[in-house]
Amino acid sequence: MKSLTTREWVFVVVIVIGAQFFIHSISGRFGGSASALGYVSFAGTVVSILLGLIAIIYSFVQSISQTSSVAEMSRQTELLTSAAREIIASKDMLHNSAEEIRSVTGTLAGKLDDNTRELGVIKQGLSGFTLSSPVSDIQKKDGGSVFDSPREYMGVACLIVGKAIEMGWDWEDIQRNIIRPWCKENGLSNNFGDGVVSAVIMALEAENLISLTDGDNVVPSARDGFHEKYDAILQEARAEFGENKAYSSCIEIMDRFD
Repeated sequence: MKSLTTREWVFVVVIVIGAQFFIHSISGRFGGSASALGYVSFAGTVVSILLGLIAIIYSFVQSISQTSSVAEMSRQTELLTSAAREIIASKDMLHNSAEEIRSVTGTLAGKLDDNTRELGVIKQGLSGFTLSSPVSDIQKKDGGSVFDSPREYMGVACLIVGKAIEMGWDWEDIQRNIIRPWCKENGLSNNFGDGVVSAVIMALEAENLISLTDGDNVVPSARDGFHEKYDAILQEARAEFGENKAYSSCIEIMDRFD
């Protein structure tokens, strides 16, 4: 609180002195009057009543204010409780999200491991393309046909296509009857086997040795020159049966359908 200046203190002292003088003057003037004493007593009673009423009204106002405060505190408490519940729910949601992220991460890690193993199998299969076919006379043929390739998996794929044409199989039959069991027998990926045979089918079509039907299920059929090349590679493969697992396992599977 700001302190009073000198002038303000002088005014206060003058007012107090004036009030004191006025009270003394009134007391001296009406001190002997009984009616004045009655007036003063009545005024005191009225003032007491007014003060009592003011106290009652003040208590009532305070009670109302306190009730309002209690209601506000109750409302704020409810808001805090609701906020606490929302925080707990958010915490649970974050926990569940974290668990889902962990699960997805674990799944991705498993998929990565699977892909890594699959890549290893494909690499193993691709290494076979660098190996020469045990069917020696295949390398001596001219014309640069797929049948003349020194890679053993290309030769196996030619045998598979020839058997499919002989049996009238469509692509699903080729996969089910030969590619799947042959890949399993040689420890190769089904995707790898499908890719090699598909590549050979497209190459043979480009050489105009086979034709393919339109539609979802492709059925290969022979054209001029195909059977001659197929019979030659089949004869050579049977002659050297047992010396190469890729060829031998393919011949064994093909013979099951004779």
